Amino acid sequence: MCLSHHPSKDTHSRHSLHTDQFLPEAELTKHQQGNHCDLKRPASILPKIKIALFAHMDDELLVRARDAKNNAEQHEFFAAMSYLKKAKNTVSQQFTDEVTDQVDNFRDLNARLAVANIISRSERAYQSYLSPPM
Repeated sequence: MCLSHHPSKDTHSRHSLHTDQFLPEAELTKHQQGNHCDLKRPASILPKIKIALFAHMDDELLVRARDAKNNAEQHEFFAAMSYLKKAKNTVSQQFTDEVTDQVDNFRDLNARLAVANIISRSERAYQSYLSPPM
């Protein structure tokens, strides 16, 4: 997972996932120059992302409860907020596991692509030796 930096002049909400909050200046400069992100980086920013995610969910459910059409609907949103607070640790761990799996799968895919690229280049370079004589 590699977050890109998109400069923006507009202000962001306190729960914004805008990457300049999470990436140090050296990492932003390296990324802007087109270098690939370090795949260990997601582990260091996951806590901030999870905090922002849960804060956003809480705020969004509160807004929807406020704008509910009736008491029953409002109660459902408050119940969802309560459930989210109770399940926070489980949801947080599942989120971390999913992101970690995605990074690991990316590493595996990257390795397979590198090997396939080497094989393809070798086949082209040595095609005359690999083809059976006619």
